[in-house]
Amino acid sequence: MGDLDFIENRETIEPSEFNTDPLPAGVYKAYIEESSVSPTKSSDGVKFAGTYVVQEPKEFAGRKVFLNLLLKHSNPKAQEIGLGKMSALSRACGLTTIPNDSMKLRNKPHLITVKVAPASEKYSAGNEITKWVSSTGEKAESGVRKAQAAPSKPEDDDDIPF
Repeated sequence: MGDLDFIENRETIEPSEFNTDPLPAGVYKAYIEESSVSPTKSSDGVKFAGTYVVQEPKEFAGRKVFLNLLLKHSNPKAQEIGLGKMSALSRACGLTTIPNDSMKLRNKPHLITVKVAPASEKYSAGNEITKWVSSTGEKAESGVRKAQAAPSKPEDDDDIPF
């Protein structure tokens, strides 16, 4: 049993109301406030859990969006999807690869595209993050892709043979 005797003036504390409706579909500037990596419920994988805090637009500032990604799983396709999303998230945070510690993803504002996932028998309607982009609006690329980019044509090359 938990002791609540430390709460003073309990008869004067008003109930709080929280908006738990999903955010409207759109693009939000946000950062990861909390993160963890833990075994899945079925113990056949590893999941990343992150809590985003919205910064912009201002009307939604402070609202939270939750993210769960499968990083290791007995289903190879589920693992591939989760790792691909983690890679996109990492690049949006300015990293060139998935970090070795989820703490490196915290407090790095970037843009997230959010959609509304409809309610099901098991869950109420909620948000799903479908895209991650750096806060400058540019997709971050890995160092490998940058190094493999084709050289650009010289400016004086106008395809005229003389």
